[in-house]
Amino acid sequence: MADESDPRRIDKLVRPRPDPRVAPTQPIEPIRAREQVLRTYRRVFEPQRRPEATDAAHILVRQVMAHPPVVIGPRATLAEAHDILERRDIRHLPVVEEGLLVGLLTRRRLAQPALRGDLHWHGRAVADVMLVQVATVAPNHTLRQAAEMLTEGGWSGLPVVRSPGEVVGFITSRDLLQVLVRKAPVTLWV
Repeated sequence: MADESDPRRIDKLVRPRPDPRVAPTQPIEPIRAREQVLRTYRRVFEPQRRPEATDAAHILVRQVMAHPPVVIGPRATLAEAHDILERRDIRHLPVVEEGLLVGLLTRRRLAQPALRGDLHWHGRAVADVMLVQVATVAPNHTLRQAAEMLTEGGWSGLPVVRSPGEVVGFITSRDLLQVLVRKAPVTLWV
């Protein structure tokens, strides 16, 4: 019987036995093995290539927008709208009637009746407080076009609308900033 210091015993403990259900693998050629090791090393340890400026310039709204959008009807109460905004942790609610955009309710707009001392604000209809004139963006617009609309109009978010007014998503300034952080060229941050 071999004692614990016998190398044959340790070898039997360490080396796994081949599984008879699995076909034996062919040995890898040394050149292919080296290529696989180099590919794995590059993927894991080398820094990722930063996208060029053109990469971010050609991103479309539909690639970034939140979809399906969270919407509400114009006859819903402000209490229902407040509940949705809080539960979903969002700042905008497109108001949709019969599948078409009719307005936009924001957290700021929702707070106005309560701030004015309206004690029955929670029972009022969304249609009483919503914004009626709302800027929109199409799914095939670029992020640059969406950013221009947000900044020029003073909006913090835009409904994404497919003609003739069907809301298919929503894009916010936060979405644009996230893309900027991830896809901006290195020269922007230097």
